[in-house]
Amino acid sequence: MNPRSKNLIGLAIALAIFALAAQWWMHWPRQSLQRFISLARDGSYAEASALLDGSGSIESADGGGLRILDTHGREVLLPPNQQRFVAGEAVEKRLPPRQFADRLFGRDRAALTALGPSTDGVAEVPPVTIYLSVERGRLAIESVE
Repeated sequence: MNPRSKNLIGLAIALAIFALAAQWWMHWPRQSLQRFISLARDGSYAEASALLDGSGSIESADGGGLRILDTHGREVLLPPNQQRFVAGEAVEKRLPPRQFADRLFGRDRAALTALGPSTDGVAEVPPVTIYLSVERGRLAIESVE
């Protein structure tokens, strides 16, 4: 094998490694958000809270409720009958679209909505939406409405 072939093989390997690293970097924020959402849906609130950067929390409260604290210190208490979480396109359409700079710097956003009981498709209590953000793997509850 001549030196030129070795250089081309080395370049191809380096490009493949770079492509894999770039792929991981682009998908890392979304995977972090999806992990948090999955844990919250499953009721694993302690594990979900462990993913947060420390400025917010989600934890079980007395009487089966759920206490959610956002980065601004606002606390919301969800009753036991309002802990059915929904996430997806319908909820996330209210968020600004992800820009190139967000991908470059490892940022993303998501929303998670807690629904309460309903009668004939009409909610008995207003839904609570949790807005999440992630930057380079550090997850935060931006606000709760």
